[in-house]
Amino acid sequence: MMSKPIGTAADRLLVLLLGLAATLPFVNYHARLVLEPDFPLDAIGLYVRTIRDWSWGRLPAPSAAVYFDGHSMIYAVATYAYEMVAGLFGRTPSFVHSAVVSVGLVNAAAHILATLVFFSTAKLLTGERLVALCVTVLFAISPQFLTIGLERVDRLMIFPLVVLMHASVVILRGGGGVRLGAAVGAAMALLAATKISGFLFAVLPVSALSIAFAGRGAWQAGVWRGIARRLGSTLAVAVAVGGPLLAILMLRQILYYDGFIERLKAGYGMQMLWTAVLPSTPRFYYNIDLFAGYGQVFLLLSLAAFIAVVIHGLRNRDLCCLWLSFNFILFSALGFAAFKYDRGGYHLVPLYLYALAIAGGLARRGAHRMPVRGRIPGRLAAALPVLCLLVPVAVVARNYTDVAAVAWGRPEAIERTRFEPRDWIVRHFAAGSRICMLGGSEWAGPALKDTEMRIVTTPFDFPYLDVPAMGNFVTPRPYQIRSACDAMVFNDFHKGLYPGFLRLQGHDARAAEWETLFRSMSDAYPPVVFASDHPAYYVSKIEIHDLRGPPSAGAAQPEWEMTDPKLSPGAAVRIGETGLTIGDADFPLRRGRFAGSVDVAGLHIHNAASEVDGKGAAISVQGWAVDLERREMALWLLLVRGSHLQAVSRVELVRRPDVAAHFTQPDLQLAGFRGCLPLAGDWGGGDEPILLFVLQHDGTAAEMPLPPLRKSGADDPGVCH
Repeated sequence: MMSKPIGTAADRLLVLLLGLAATLPFVNYHARLVLEPDFPLDAIGLYVRTIRDWSWGRLPAPSAAVYFDGHSMIYAVATYAYEMVAGLFGRTPSFVHSAVVSVGLVNAAAHILATLVFFSTAKLLTGERLVALCVTVLFAISPQFLTIGLERVDRLMIFPLVVLMHASVVILRGGGGVRLGAAVGAAMALLAATKISGFLFAVLPVSALSIAFAGRGAWQAGVWRGIARRLGSTLAVAVAVGGPLLAILMLRQILYYDGFIERLKAGYGMQMLWTAVLPSTPRFYYNIDLFAGYGQVFLLLSLAAFIAVVIHGLRNRDLCCLWLSFNFILFSALGFAAFKYDRGGYHLVPLYLYALAIAGGLARRGAHRMPVRGRIPGRLAAALPVLCLLVPVAVVARNYTDVAAVAWGRPEAIERTRFEPRDWIVRHFAAGSRICMLGGSEWAGPALKDTEMRIVTTPFDFPYLDVPAMGNFVTPRPYQIRSACDAMVFNDFHKGLYPGFLRLQGHDARAAEWETLFRSMSDAYPPVVFASDHPAYYVSKIEIHDLRGPPSAGAAQPEWEMTDPKLSPGAAVRIGETGLTIGDADFPLRRGRFAGSVDVAGLHIHNAASEVDGKGAAISVQGWAVDLERREMALWLLLVRGSHLQAVSRVELVRRPDVAAHFTQPDLQLAGFRGCLPLAGDWGGGDEPILLFVLQHDGTAAEMPLPPLRKSGADDPGVCH
């Protein structure tokens, strides 16, 4: 049978309050946007709609990912319930608010339950109430857990992980039965249906079953039948409960089972991409560095505790100590070989603390047996293990107050770094303005999703999972940035992160180029700064560079000057052998040393009338163009119909690694472009040819043959949308 909760009602109440304090202050109750980059908002929305419509058979096929849908289904049920309860009180929260708050509450509940289960396990292992309470404090407000945002799925996975460990200890202590089997099955189903590597945690109960079977003399005649009956029934219940639950949580994978293996391989490939980027050293990062938040005393106590656990397990054939030693060595070895990051290795936290619990219990019982004269010295000897544990308790408590202070200041920080910059941009830029950000940083910048601004990342899509591409990720020319962007927005987190990634992979020169570009931009276009005293999900400062006007006077000014032909649609055009004349302006034509092509040209028709008279229509183009001798790139697009200029538009930079590879010049990846050419009226009909020219930074022009126009569709560059 599964163990009953251990400890007095007062102990359980204390642990419950501890769990509440460790989680509730960190729930984002005022959520207006998603701030965690891995937040499964789309999947939650999909399942909420499916629950409302009860349309489970119409679920779309899943895509390859590191995470499955198990957690998203649980979050969706909670979100749907939250919306229903809010409706009873006459409130209609936004879906984003409902989802973010619900995920926070679900993960908070999971952590509270994990804390209660952990205390029960620690009490089983140590037999000492005070020791169990001390290590439970270290678990509840663990620096590793507090580092992980409460909206991340890792906080949910801690609960089934601790349940598996508790069940393993119960099995090793001779327990079993229906409830234990059901708990194991449900926990394994949730882990396996959530993360692609979740099934690996099955080693916890499997190793417990193996050690229990071997350690209790199962090879002796008649003994193995009783053990097999008890453990077999537990395993059967685990399969009976976990199998159907896993099928429910993996519903989309089952509905589209024919592509499961390919998706699984692709998901593992995505996970392994991080091995090329994140560091593999220090080797003992997950055993030492990640526990630095507990203090040096904790590390010394842990070392002594594991030595004691191993010796006690081998000398006394203590099955729990043997199980703990085996899993600690196994997961430490996996961590030794794996890439290192601050959200990894949290599964080692309970193993460390269980070792401290066992060693603390052994020390207290040993102190009681010591021939110490006098009551006071004896009590001091027995209290010494608890006093030692109070040192790391004080360290993590101080860390908790610091983290909680940041959490309490988060609403103000979010307002300062997400919404005040958003409001400033909306006030100062017209609808459709191109707001550029570093690729992958959109979640950390101003909340522009519901505005009419156009977020552009193509010049800055940092390939942080592709080490060779990182080395060739050259900085765009300043004039290209001005051509592609009306404003450039940086946050302090990503602005330092990407050069750091480059240096981590040995690309110091490339990192210096990006840092020089950042400084040059600040020199030419001093930013408007929005800052907070506390970081809001890693970000404490937003910088907005308005690039619409000329650069300020200074050393960087020549780099940021941009050719402006000052042309208007309708101007007369004359095309000669060596030059292009538009109105009164002459532009030399480059022939011979110019290379380029238009890959896609899309015709956008906004209504039936525009298909006839052209009003409201536009042509979008995407391709590449470069003067191979002078390395000058396209800056403007000119559309000519007959003898008149039909449209003029700045280009948007699109990186073209294929062009750079073909010419074996890394900087030619900057030759790619795309742009939108709004058409003036009366463009349709007639036999006059339509010609496209690119105008380069040095004022020279080149003709770009247009492919057949396609109506807006799947191949459309989308820049006119």
